[in-house]
Amino acid sequence: IFSEPSQFALVLLPAVFIATQSFVSRKFEIYTFRECIFIFLCLFLSASSTGYLGIFFSLILIIIHYRRFSILFIGVVLGIAGYYFLYNFVGDFKTRVDASINLWVKDKYTLEDINTSSFVQYNNFHVASKNLSEHPIFGTGLGSYPLVYEKYSIIRVLT
Repeated sequence: IFSEPSQFALVLLPAVFIATQSFVSRKFEIYTFRECIFIFLCLFLSASSTGYLGIFFSLILIIIHYRRFSILFIGVVLGIAGYYFLYNFVGDFKTRVDASINLWVKDKYTLEDINTSSFVQYNNFHVASKNLSEHPIFGTGLGSYPLVYEKYSIIRVLT
């Protein structure tokens, strides 16, 4: 159904937010405790960095909503510890992070240094930002993205 884990994670994130809300408030009105655990387990097993970031930002938003700023500090520390764990013990997560750093920070476009999924996202961002910088007010119009893609795509430069 989903071609990659980030798509699964994006579909699952609203349920993750509700499950996170249920755990923080200790009220399991929409999902039962078991269903919440199952949602978190599915997201964790997807090995999607998008999903992991979704949990982290869900926690931050919920904690800010409840004005529990002391818990926010603990959450940030746990988030950093979680990132450390994921980066060092989940190979897919490490690969994605390294690929993103190579693209966004180091501008490395070699096949050994990038993840194809990360490259596609980076290339689309590059095309959109170049188009926006040249046509900031009115853009280039509906349906013009394929033409703009041909003009600004990094793939064109690499081949």
